[in-house]
Amino acid sequence: AAAAAEARATGGPVQVFALLADTPRYAPLRGLLRVARKELPRLAIRSVALQGAPPPLGRGLLAAAPLEARVSTSGQLERPRLARVAGSDALPLPVGEHDAVPTALVTGGLKGLGLRVGQWLLSSGRAPRVVLV
Repeated sequence: AAAAAEARATGGPVQVFALLADTPRYAPLRGLLRVARKELPRLAIRSVALQGAPPPLGRGLLAAAPLEARVSTSGQLERPRLARVAGSDALPLPVGEHDAVPTALVTGGLKGLGLRVGQWLLSSGRAPRVVLV
C-alpha cells in the first residue's frame, strides 16, 4: 500500500508482482497478466514463476525481475523460457516450392483438443500443412 501511495504521489508506475507456481495450471492467468500489462501500462505488472519452494524472496530481487521471470529453487532469477535465437545457432528457414503452401500452427496440438483440431484441418482441406506444437 505504501509503494502504491508513493507511486501515485510521484507519478511513477505502480509495481504489481504476481507470484505463481511454474505449472501449466497457471497459463491462463499468465495470459491475463500479459493482457493487463498492455491495457494498463500505469501498472508495472511482473509475473514471477516459482519452481518448487524457493527461498524467501527479497524486495531487491523482485524489483530487478524482468516483466516475466522465473525463480529457481536455489533462488536464482531466470529469464523467460522463450528467447530469440541469434548467431549461428539460428535455424535456417526453408526456401523453395513449399514456401507458398499455407500452414496452420496449432499450439497445444500434441494431445486432446489441439490434436483433434489439427486432424480436422488436414482432413477438411482447410490447411494443406499443419504444424503441431
